[in-house]
Amino acid sequence: KVGYNPEIILSGRKVNDNMGNEITKRIISILKINKTSIKKTKFLILGFSFKENCNDTRNTKVYDIYKNLKRKGGKIDIFDPLVDFETVKKEYNINILKKPKNHYYDFIIIAVSHNIFINKGLKNIKLYGNSKALIFDIKNIFPGKKLLYL
Repeated sequence: KVGYNPEIILSGRKVNDNMGNEITKRIISILKINKTSIKKTKFLILGFSFKENCNDTRNTKVYDIYKNLKRKGGKIDIFDPLVDFETVKKEYNINILKKPKNHYYDFIIIAVSHNIFINKGLKNIKLYGNSKALIFDIKNIFPGKKLLYL
């Protein structure tokens, strides 16, 4: 009303709103480099809430990653012990795992930096993956190891 143009704020909003799509593009690029079909990939996403150490799923960008991978034919499981499973089922039609399978997943995405994942440690997170699994640490909770080969 007073002639203020909030370009910086709007620009930040645009970047944040598009983050799920950007992460999905990176994942697809990684799969292409490794000559892996998205349709044959079993994904595990660690975290679903809006931010670390909370159970609020409103405005979560993890849902965008899930939707994009699902649309491309990926098989996706999500593990987030902090969110309310019934709420996620009702709001997003997603079943949150109570416990991920060991030695099963091809691609593990650390999407939310919950203390529970940090405390679990990379060694134990690796146990969810099969022998050739990739880990993509979006939040860089294990510094210097953005993408790991098990």
